[in-house]
Amino acid sequence: MNARRSITATAIVAVALVPWALFWSSLPSQVATHSDLHGHPNGHLSPLGAVLILGGLATLMALAVLVTRVMTGPVFAFVGGVLAVASCATAIENHDVSSWQHARLSWLWIVASLVTGAVAAVVVSSTTELGGLPHGARPAFDVAPSERLAWVGHGRTRYNLGGAIAMALVGVVLLFVSSPPAGEIALLVAVLLGELSVVRVVVGANGVRVSAPLGFPAVRFRLDEIDGAEAIDVHPMEWGGWGYRGSVRLFKRAAWVLRAGPGMRLDLRGGRVFLVTVDDADEAVAVLNGLLATSTRR
Repeated sequence: MNARRSITATAIVAVALVPWALFWSSLPSQVATHSDLHGHPNGHLSPLGAVLILGGLATLMALAVLVTRVMTGPVFAFVGGVLAVASCATAIENHDVSSWQHARLSWLWIVASLVTGAVAAVVVSSTTELGGLPHGARPAFDVAPSERLAWVGHGRTRYNLGGAIAMALVGVVLLFVSSPPAGEIALLVAVLLGELSVVRVVVGANGVRVSAPLGFPAVRFRLDEIDGAEAIDVHPMEWGGWGYRGSVRLFKRAAWVLRAGPGMRLDLRGGRVFLVTVDDADEAVAVLNGLLATSTRR
């Protein structure tokens, strides 16, 4: 088991639980667990309930950091760090107050939780062996130096697309039968779902571009950034689940996963990895590897 993962998991548990042990005897019968934007409490639980929910969830995330695979480890580390600081803040801010209404949950704790989660995710990400990622076929077209070759393909998830169509129909109906902004909001949600239901992949002399239908979000990789490509069978949970996961810049790996099945994995310079689920991934990989071979011969 990697030492950095073990230290990160231990730190998450310690931050989440030690303050409760230190301040337990000086906590009120109910502790503030939620506040408004000004730090005034507007929600409470018993100390036992708060530590079981916040500290317990942080501990579960810490355990998940120790046993999960490549892309999910940093995700669990981030969530665990956020929950650990939230648990710590709840214990500290309720210490020595007469009632939960007198506690003050500063917004600075939110900043601290996000920073802690990000640090934990980066540490766990740096411990991951890329050799543990799935590998697949590396086909390549024979491309002459004078040839110009390109490939365009898509990856789709039928669930988001179906939801987008349904929401668009609801929005149209609401435009006629309801006052604003119900219809407008429904149509906006439909557009967002549509953006999340399809990914467009372009492979050519300029490298690889992956984008949503309207062009945002999008990522680009030049040919000189790519060492090679593989066609693999994608299992979403091995890459952190569905959607866009990770960061090539921060964590050295990212995945744009819409469904299980064919995908294209890019091995990038500097030990970085990017994955996208796309139909006919073997063709995309063959074109890209052919272009890479041609560019090295020039």
